Amino acid sequence: MQFYYREGNPVPDIIMRDTKTILLVEDEDLLVILHTDWLERLGFNVIAVSSGERAIEVTQTTCGIDLILMDINLGHGMDGLGAASTILKDHDIPVVFLSSHMGEETMEETEKIAPYGYVVKDGDMTALGDRVKTVMKLHKARRVLKEKEEAP
Repeated sequence: MQFYYREGNPVPDIIMRDTKTILLVEDEDLLVILHTDWLERLGFNVIAVSSGERAIEVTQTTCGIDLILMDINLGHGMDGLGAASTILKDHDIPVVFLSSHMGEETMEETEKIAPYGYVVKDGDMTALGDRVKTVMKLHKARRVLKEKEEAP
């Protein structure tokens, strides 16, 4: 597995398709390390960036991102909700939000942007892995259904 981290490091234009790739958008270094290690142990490629702006740039220049794990509060600049909204205008990539706490208002906002929900970032890593796998399967099923509906 390869780990691409922060703004200064390279991100490939095309990612090898034999392994699913996750874009992790998180501004806390320790959580980036923990989540990346866990996801790589589960067999995923991980690209990690620390800002919403960089997440948008990566999705515009990199093919093969299968899922985005998006922190809601990203410190300075664009927050995760804004970044996800921008990305989803042009890309059909499932987004799962990460947050240390979820109030009712934030939950409603995430549901408006992406139907795949959220994961508590300080929670059980097994739950994170299960959520990622489930969302990837659900997204694939949605694509198949959409293709059937659009077929003549």
